[in-house]
Amino acid sequence: MKVDFNKFYMGVDGEALKDPKDEKINMGKNLSNHLCGATAGIEPAKAMDWARQLYKGEPIEIDKTDLKKLTEFIKTLQIGNLVLDQLLSICDIEEIE
Repeated sequence: MKVDFNKFYMGVDGEALKDPKDEKINMGKNLSNHLCGATAGIEPAKAMDWARQLYKGEPIEIDKTDLKKLTEFIKTLQIGNLVLDQLLSICDIEEIE
């Protein structure tokens, strides 16, 4: 299955979240940066492959087992609920199928 994180984080007001440079924050690029660090449960080569694809705005091809690993990894990130919820909603297996 393909999972596409090439979206912008949205604030509670429905507007795209922006970084200090006033640029919209892309979910895939943000997740890509996290995947470049330690990824317990995900093989380093696989994490880096996903990171490269996400940074370029491409969807990642992933099976259910790896999607569960990615979901568990995302849950460990030290990020706010606003963005965490949006990342996890993309990983919702029932919605992807």
